[in-house]
Amino acid sequence: MKYQIIKSVTGRSIKYSCPKCHTVLRSALREAGQSDACPSCGNAFIVPGQKERAEFEAIREAKRREKLEAKERERARRQQESLQAAAEKDAENQRIEMAKRERSMREARAAQSLAGSCFDIAMHDWSTGAPWAYECIELGTLSGNWQSEMKVLLNNMASKGWEFYRTESLTAERPNGCLAALFGSPTSTYEVAVLVFRRPASVITREIDVKSELGLV
Repeated sequence: MKYQIIKSVTGRSIKYSCPKCHTVLRSALREAGQSDACPSCGNAFIVPGQKERAEFEAIREAKRREKLEAKERERARRQQESLQAAAEKDAENQRIEMAKRERSMREARAAQSLAGSCFDIAMHDWSTGAPWAYECIELGTLSGNWQSEMKVLLNNMASKGWEFYRTESLTAERPNGCLAALFGSPTSTYEVAVLVFRRPASVITREIDVKSELGLV
């Protein structure tokens, strides 16, 4: 029996003729392989197109499985991203906590160092019987010509009567930028190099007395 597969917006159908009276008939593709009868002559026959029906159903089933697999892959991908995000968040929290502990330890060490330095200065100065006045200058970032910069600084302080005494390395705290504060780190610590100068306190006292006599204070 000759037949033809017709595609339309309503689906696929089979166009064929009755084997007995040759009346043109049309059946849905899903009816292929089923028993039917000609409405004109009543002749019984099997609707053709079993092969095309099997192929169509196989293609439709493959597409259905492909969609299910795609959904499963998408679900697995989202789950993996969620797990990765949670792991990254835990790692970031641990990093922040570790940074806080390290900062606390540095601050404690800096406090101990500063306390020890102050004690050493006091013992040294008062043991000589000469009270001193001190001036501290933070040493910023030096350029490649740092020797000249240090020379100018030391000579400038010396011209004012200040004697270079020692250097100190302290730990200071400063606020972070907006992004760092947003992610839980409002402040950060950094090392500060300080140059300590001194001169007898009597010099400052004399300067104050002179200014008082001149009416400048």
